[in-house]
Amino acid sequence: MRCGSNDIVKKVRAADIGRKTTVNLSLEAYKDPDALFFPGKHRAPLKADVCVKCGYVSFSISVEDAIIIKELQKNVD
Repeated sequence: MRCGSNDIVKKVRAADIGRKTTVNLSLEAYKDPDALFFPGKHRAPLKADVCVKCGYVSFSISVEDAIIIKELQKNVD
């Protein structure tokens, strides 16, 4: 992590707590972001790693989700 510590809590759920619901934070990628219907959306849930020493947080997604997002974004400006 940022401070060099190895005391890390890994893959913590990243969530947004609303008034009545809790939802996972996620990345969204679209094959065609301008499409009104069927934009080819893919949602990748974020996981957080937290440094116990300094509190630094880093987010990640699965490798499989990263590959899908790369393919979707290939032709997007």
